[in-house]
Amino acid sequence: ILILLILSSLIIFTITSSLYEPNIPKKIDIQLKIGSYLSIYQMTAQDHDLIPFTRTDYHNLQSLIYWSKTSPEIKGWGGCG
Repeated sequence: ILILLILSSLIIFTITSSLYEPNIPKKIDIQLKIGSYLSIYQMTAQDHDLIPFTRTDYHNLQSLIYWSKTSPEIKGWGGCG
C-alpha cells in the first residue's frame, strides 16, 4: 500500500507540474576537443543570445543534412597521393 501511495503521488506530480511545457535552457557551454588534448574551441551563450529552434528550423536542418547532394568529405583535400 505504501508503494502505491508513493507511486501515485509521483505520477500525479509529473503530470500536473510540466504538462507540455518546454524546458528552455538558460546557459549553453560548448567545447570542441580532439582526444585528450586541450579544447580547440570554447563558447558560452546565455539568455539573450539563445534563439528558439522551431519545427521549421529542425526540418530545414534535417533536409540539409539528409537530402544534400554534397559529399561529406572535405572540399579541396587532395588526400595523401
